[in-house]
Order: sequence, then structure tokens, then C-alpha cells
Amino acid sequence: MSTSETTFKDSKGKAIDPVCGMTVDPEGTELISIYRGNKYYFCAQGCLKSFEADPEKYLHPKPAKKKGWFGRYLDKMAKINEKEFGKDGPHCCH
Repeated sequence: MSTSETTFKDSKGKAIDPVCGMTVDPEGTELISIYRGNKYYFCAQGCLKSFEADPEKYLHPKPAKKKGWFGRYLDKMAKINEKEFGKDGPHCCH
């Protein structure tokens, strides 16, 4: 069976970690998982482990329901991050 490259790529062709959304240099990481013939790259061991525990969760995510003050806080932080760095800006998962 042949392995194809990941479908998670940014506008510059860099790989995107399917767990956290960070940009990953495919040539600079050994954190790789092959699932259903596709290759996925990860920024950290924790993201790789999360993906391998339940790949479908990250390939076909369900919309998250945010409730209460913490959900509003996360929305506000996401807007600030997008305003400062743009949609393709850094995301933090660690």
C-alpha cells in the first residue's frame, strides 16, 4: 500500500498538525503517524499520542460547544490571536 502526503497543509505547503493546528516542517520532525494510507506530521509528542488514540476525532471534528465565562474567554483570546497574527498565525497547544 502506498502512503500519500497529508491533506493538512497551509497556504505555503507546510504540514499542519491535525490536533492543534500548528505549522510543522515535514523535513524537521520525526513525529509522524500514518493513518489509512495518509501521512500526518505533529509538533509535539502529546499531539501525536492524542491523534493515535482517536484519529477520527481530529480528522472529522465535531463543533465544540463553549459554555459560560470560560467559553467567552476562549473566543476572546482566539479573536486577539487572529487580529495579531492572522488566520495562519501560531497556535499554542503546550
